[in-house]
Amino acid sequence: MAVVPVVQRTVMPTMIAAQQQQAAPVSNDAVGRAVQGLGQNLMNASESFERMAAEENEAAVKAADAEFNNALRDIQFNPEKGFYNQKGKAAVDAYGGMPKELTKLQQQFAMRLKSPAQQQLFNDVAQRRISGTLDSMARYTQSERKAYQDGTSLARVESALQDTGAFWNDDNRVRQNIALSRNEILDQAERNGWSPELTNVKLQDVQGKIYGAQIQGMLATEKPDTILSARQIYESKRSQLDYETMQQLDKKFAVVLPAAIAQKSFAEFNAGAGGGDFSSIMQNVIFPNEGGFVAVDGASGAPANMGINQRANPDVDVKSLTKSQAAALYKERYWDKYGIEQLAPEVRDVVFDGVINHGGEGAFGKSLVKAARDGATRNELITMRQKEYDRLAQSEEYAPYKKGWDARLQKLYQGAQTKAVDYTAAQQRAAALEKEAPGAGQEFLKLAALQEKQQKQQMDAMLGDAYKQILNNGGNYNEITP
Repeated sequence: MAVVPVVQRTVMPTMIAAQQQQAAPVSNDAVGRAVQGLGQNLMNASESFERMAAEENEAAVKAADAEFNNALRDIQFNPEKGFYNQKGKAAVDAYGGMPKELTKLQQQFAMRLKSPAQQQLFNDVAQRRISGTLDSMARYTQSERKAYQDGTSLARVESALQDTGAFWNDDNRVRQNIALSRNEILDQAERNGWSPELTNVKLQDVQGKIYGAQIQGMLATEKPDTILSARQIYESKRSQLDYETMQQLDKKFAVVLPAAIAQKSFAEFNAGAGGGDFSSIMQNVIFPNEGGFVAVDGASGAPANMGINQRANPDVDVKSLTKSQAAALYKERYWDKYGIEQLAPEVRDVVFDGVINHGGEGAFGKSLVKAARDGATRNELITMRQKEYDRLAQSEEYAPYKKGWDARLQKLYQGAQTKAVDYTAAQQRAAALEKEAPGAGQEFLKLAALQEKQQKQQMDAMLGDAYKQILNNGGNYNEITP
């Protein structure tokens, strides 16, 4: 059997082809595409890194901003010290430091961030928050500034009212308080945008309140002359008072007016030892006290006639002075000069005799007149003079005159106390007063009854003293001293 020979195949042509193919030159387009792909991959990787960094920055800034916002809210709304819990001047004062405080807070939070990019991003966000916060605070501060200024205005007006009540008899001060109060109202009107009509209403109201305070201060003295003067002011200013003030004053007058009218009328009805008018006081008090001509008038050493001292009146020949001339001098140089006519009738004799005897230009004379003008009672003025005499009598120079001074005051005191009450005239006066003010007539009769009681007590005391003298003198009536 024949053997078929095995034919072996070779791969050489294929390998050669592959090698030929591999060795073929690469085109520029292929290279470009490869580079471009590599660049894109790098760009994709860079963007990925940037996104990661941006996300990290954003997360850090958001966290910082959340904490910053909480800190801002605490500054604004903290229950104890938050800005919006401040009122009036406290809010105005607090706002002044807010921009610096918020900027400092922003810087503190920015420094906690680890990169400039995070800090820049945070600062942009924080600045917007601060701007909005300060804008809101500014509006609140403006509102509180108005409230504070209005509150201050109200306080100044209230102070003016109290000052008027305390110094009701100082006309200049009352006018100043009216002007101050009106200025405060005008300032409020400008701040709050009031209409002219509303402003005028407010101006009238505050002026009425000032007059009301003046009247209240006068009523608080409880002095008849002052209360009656208060009524005159009330009647003249009534149209300017608000309803509430009128109601308060009407109630007050209903209580105090009847007694004031009665006391004033009774004082005139029963005016002092001298009768209340110049001629009566001269006849009943001054001339009897001063006597006639003396060559040496007390400590002055100069002559005097009817109390007119030559040294004090160098333009007068006192030795030849007549009674009518003396009266004219007393009226010009004492009665008119010191305004005795303007004083309450029941104190005129005490003050007139006082400025003559003490002198009207010295400290005591001036204080005596002022006390009478301010409403001091008759007994209070007599007590003032008694204390002054006691003080002077402590010196050897004036001690010898003490007995005469005391007798002078005793006449003034007894003259008013022992004046008999004319009950027929008193009843007629009381009836007229009752028509003027209900209750005034009854108060007048009470005063008359009280004086009658005092007269009886004084008479009993005088009789008691006389009886004792009779007993001590063995029944000899001629030895009784007046």
